[in-house]
Amino acid sequence: MEESLRLLQQEKESPQDEILVTLVRIQLVADKAYNLQRDEERNFAPTAFYIKSLQSQLNTVKQEIPPHLQQHLNILMHLSHSEIIINEASISKFPVLSNGPDLHRIECLYTCLRAAQTWMDVWLRIPPEDYISCSFSMFFQFSRALVNLYRISTLEDPAWDKCAVRETANLLEIIDRLVEQTQKAAHHLCPNTPNQDYGMTLFGRGMRMVQSLKQAWSAKLTEDIPGPPEMPGSVCVNDTEIGPAGSTLPDILPLDGFDDAWMMEFLAAM
Repeated sequence: MEESLRLLQQEKESPQDEILVTLVRIQLVADKAYNLQRDEERNFAPTAFYIKSLQSQLNTVKQEIPPHLQQHLNILMHLSHSEIIINEASISKFPVLSNGPDLHRIECLYTCLRAAQTWMDVWLRIPPEDYISCSFSMFFQFSRALVNLYRISTLEDPAWDKCAVRETANLLEIIDRLVEQTQKAAHHLCPNTPNQDYGMTLFGRGMRMVQSLKQAWSAKLTEDIPGPPEMPGSVCVNDTEIGPAGSTLPDILPLDGFDDAWMMEFLAAM
């Protein structure tokens, strides 16, 4: 792979080759993190102990990105996704310390939080009419960013300020924006389809999925926030009732880690 990358970087037969080289270099680091998580039982040390090394490797790749590609949306999303994969082990797989807060873990949690928020910010910058051209890997990344935002926002740890996290990345507001963008994408795909029929399209189902997640997650996301709590009930999406507490999609996304085969099966079902 390294030899292929070197030749591709030297030859540059296509203007897109430079982007491809950068994406592959980012993905190689992400693959290391993913494989470590997958094979953790066979490793000599938990994934948590490899985070600094993997983050350093990713930072090296980041520093070597050509200036004219540093704001390329696809590259920004892959960088953020790789940071999520590297640091998401801090949510559940760090060794428990009895002598006070683990500052390394807190740093990793904030890195994962910022990466997930950045990924969502970049996704929301993409024109909805371009969603149809996104690859399946982007939808894998979308799901990972969304679920990790939820896990970080609801993490039970005395050293972790959940209210401050939600001020940094308000997941309920992000979901509302996602629904709005997905509805626009559905309208662009089927401009002559009435709103109530969007549920039959890919983006219509995606819109229902995100709305159901909001309904299922709202109580947990607002339980520590002052003010009257949201009452679990039913909401209506495209004239179809969902409720209570998102009961139509109880196991829509895994909260303990991701498996690419599971995601392929889920997206195929959509």
